[in-house]
Amino acid sequence: LAVKVKWELQNEAGKDIVCVMIPAKIQ
Repeated sequence: LAVKVKWELQNEAGKDIVCVMIPAKIQ
């Protein structure tokens, strides 16, 4: 899951990174 999240962050790059990083750290 961590790998997929990082991939999405690099793919989208931008505000999505913060939105995904926050929930990812919580889980």
